[in-house]
Amino acid sequence: MDSMTLIIVLLSFGLSFIFALGGVGSAVVLIPTLSWLGIPFNLARPTGLFVNCVSMLGATYSNIKEKRLDIRLGLPIIISSIIMAPVGAWAGHLIPSHFLLMVFIAFLFFSGTMILFFKGSKYADQYREDRPVVGPLLVGVLAGFISGLLGVGGGGVISPLMVLQGFNPKKVTSVTAFSVPLSGQAQGPAPTRQF
Repeated sequence: MDSMTLIIVLLSFGLSFIFALGGVGSAVVLIPTLSWLGIPFNLARPTGLFVNCVSMLGATYSNIKEKRLDIRLGLPIIISSIIMAPVGAWAGHLIPSHFLLMVFIAFLFFSGTMILFFKGSKYADQYREDRPVVGPLLVGVLAGFISGLLGVGGGGVISPLMVLQGFNPKKVTSVTAFSVPLSGQAQGPAPTRQF
């Protein structure tokens, strides 16, 4: 095994472990890191997506085993993201590469801002217990499209938007971990052009 392959394996494992703790796939960091290491963006995207799917499947297994997964809450997200992920992947074939990279930067900025500055503590004693359809459905539409377009799992969209709606972050984490592999596998092949 050459040194680059070893670096990629170690990075993938380490980042997946850290990000799985929050129910979010590591592709949001892995893709830019791989690109920085010289891996073409069109190869970094499917690699990040594959790593996301594998790590989130492990997290989902644990959540199901420990009865932490609220499937009824996640179903609208899962269905809409599965439908929209191929649309996003198709759009990725049509959008110029420089614009796609700008969208990826905007996605990273949104996710980072939500993590750093959003405080869900105002819901600490009053998390929603209902199972609405419209809010999670719209979150799934956006997450699925972005997942397909950028090759990330969509967790960076699902988690903050669901917490903003007042849902318990622990429930959101398990729902996100469950939806990421499903929407990721619905994308189809990544674009083959060079970035």
